[in-house]
Amino acid sequence: MRRARCGALGVGVLWCAALAGCGTEIGDGCSDNVTCATDGTRVCDLTQPGGYCTVIGCSARSCPDNGVCVAFYAASFLTTPCNPLTEDAVGGAVVPSDDCNAEETCLSSGRCGLSAAAQRFCMKSCRGDGDCRGDYTCRATGLLGAEAVRDPERPASAPRRFCGQRVPAAVVVDGGGGARDGS
Repeated sequence: MRRARCGALGVGVLWCAALAGCGTEIGDGCSDNVTCATDGTRVCDLTQPGGYCTVIGCSARSCPDNGVCVAFYAASFLTTPCNPLTEDAVGGAVVPSDDCNAEETCLSSGRCGLSAAAQRFCMKSCRGDGDCRGDYTCRATGLLGAEAVRDPERPASAPRRFCGQRVPAAVVVDGGGGARDGS
């Protein structure tokens, strides 16, 4: 009898482990960190609608296959215009510019962003809105203070797309805002 109970317990543990594996991809909804990963590798960002499973402080290569590392720059720091093609350029036929100070990065949107204020998150990669949950849309990096974290081995990489919270049309039209929620 004891052996049968242990066998049933073992099946129950496997069932629970299988269930725990569900809903743990980047961009999935969540209510707490354990929902995203029982081993602490992902966290639940409750500031996003329905929660958002993510990795905080990512690098260009640290996100899982379905994710892209995005640095978010706050709108209040995106005030100085710059040219991302010439900022800090070295050599070549390009005349270098130096619009951003040493603590800033020239973003692909043409604004200097305070590097220390950027927050990095693994965001779900997408090709279109159908890849994202209901309160989210497939957004391109390079807009609204969202920049793909550059891979040093691919410095001239194209903009990436990620599932982010829907942004009011007025914010998209005027190009303002850097917060993840579009405010």
